[in-house]
Amino acid sequence: MNADASPPSNLAAELHSLQTLRNVLGEEMYNQGLTRLRAQYGDAAVDALLAPSATPPEPAASRQDIRNDAPNQGAQGIFYGDVYLYGQRGKDAAALLAGYLERQLQDCDRLSLQGVYEQKAADDVLQISLEQVYTQLAVAELADRETFTGAALEQFAAAAYLQAHRAAEHLPGAQRDRCIVQGGAAARRMDAELPEYRLESLAPDDLARLARDCDRLSFQGPRLVTEAIVASRRLVLLGEPGSGKSTALRYLALTLAQAGLDEAVDRAAHLEGWDRLGDAGRLLPIFLPLLRFARRFVNPADHLCGADDLWNYIAAELEAGGRYEGLAATVHEELEQGRVLLMLDGLDEVAGDESRRQAVRAVQAFGERYPQCRIVVTCRVRAYVGEPNRAWQLPGWPTATLADWTLGQMQHFVQAWYAAATAVSGMAPARRDDRIEALQRAITLRDDLKRLGVRPLLLTIMALVHFNDGQLPEERVGL
Repeated sequence: MNADASPPSNLAAELHSLQTLRNVLGEEMYNQGLTRLRAQYGDAAVDALLAPSATPPEPAASRQDIRNDAPNQGAQGIFYGDVYLYGQRGKDAAALLAGYLERQLQDCDRLSLQGVYEQKAADDVLQISLEQVYTQLAVAELADRETFTGAALEQFAAAAYLQAHRAAEHLPGAQRDRCIVQGGAAARRMDAELPEYRLESLAPDDLARLARDCDRLSFQGPRLVTEAIVASRRLVLLGEPGSGKSTALRYLALTLAQAGLDEAVDRAAHLEGWDRLGDAGRLLPIFLPLLRFARRFVNPADHLCGADDLWNYIAAELEAGGRYEGLAATVHEELEQGRVLLMLDGLDEVAGDESRRQAVRAVQAFGERYPQCRIVVTCRVRAYVGEPNRAWQLPGWPTATLADWTLGQMQHFVQAWYAAATAVSGMAPARRDDRIEALQRAITLRDDLKRLGVRPLLLTIMALVHFNDGQLPEERVGL
């Protein structure tokens, strides 16, 4: 390029955006941006604009391109949405975020049933929302619950406690799995530092005797999925196919979006354990599939993914189709302040070893770039656990594995399903109640249905078939 020629206008705009964001990016990323501009436009053109005597470029609302057009090319530069001079944006930040949360409500509350059962027409499907049928999920580990000491231990009612926490119809939050005794004769009878007893093996008289003979009686129950997410700023949520990984994150995004739009929504009432975060629980939810991110890099060997690439993907999704200008910049401010919960779904769906390593590298780098951001990644158990999968594990990130559904969760879902389905179909209440009783009884009595029902997805399909046909196949092949 001739040194006397005028620099291209798009270079001036890009350089001005880069300089405006210099304090946000830091020197290292700022210099990387300069290197990219030099490679694209030439040293002479860049130096002409950087020279002290050069006339500053005319301010313009501009953004850096996410260059997705050419295959095998990674995203270049950093995309912060439309960056306006003097701190002004095209839309008020609160209005941008409110619009975004409204879209999250619509997207995450849809229960996709299309294609899981034969329909007569494309629109012949029940319009049931996730919020109507969501059933409490637990992970395969225990959490501390009630502890009784002193006067409370003396007044402990063993029979009432077992009835309230051991029945099969209870949801995980109400279930108790074991008790731990400390001090007294009960603890000395077992050769263990903290003797444990399974509640399923204790009669009321046995539990009452333990309470009389110890100084401290503690109970543990299933840890709920939201409690596991609250406990770790970084988490890999594992589960079998159809176990509810995506559903758990969509419900979390849905509830946080509701709370972000309405101060009256009590997050802790819908998200167990969320109260531990206090005001820090006011998080902006971002729910995105990792598969779409991986597809941005057709040939992963040509580009090493990092934090910039993942942010570029997030920003592009936020301002999809050129709409919602300024939203990415607004969200980035929330991200830097630690007010974002990033939920990345389906690491196992990223095909190819190298592509999966690239995705993991980007997520890990993003977590290091934004240490205050809470991040949850979902993956199937067999695609993550064990030595063969070590190359795409997130170093230092704790894991939590979704537990199979219990009979109580199955019964609760059936009740919620028919309440929602009949509300949109006009089924008579008496017929609805008969259907609920019939399906709950079948699941309780038939081992084949119970084995299928431990997976929320399969139970949803069973409920849809039962709603349409009034019964489930009796023979194994039909089922």
